[in-house]
Amino acid sequence: MNTVVSCGAKIGDYVIINHNAVVGHNASVGAFAHLCPGVKISGFCNIGERAFLGTNATVIPRCNVGACGSVGAGATVLRSLPDNARLVPMPGRVLLE
Repeated sequence: MNTVVSCGAKIGDYVIINHNAVVGHNASVGAFAHLCPGVKISGFCNIGERAFLGTNATVIPRCNVGACGSVGAGATVLRSLPDNARLVPMPGRVLLE
């Protein structure tokens, strides 16, 4: 199972990183975040505490996912998401609670 954590990446406490996930260079993942299988986080991204990224979700370079944010399976984060935001795919849209 090919999970990759690149150079300069910072991983918080109690983070779950599943198989075939990639955390790019100089990215950070906050405590208690959950990265499902196949997640791709590009370089210089910040994933907030308790964030959830579904299977095969992608975060493009320099985009962030706020604390308690949720990215649905197969969604691509094209712009930074605020805290507590949800991004769902097909078509991708942001849901705020």
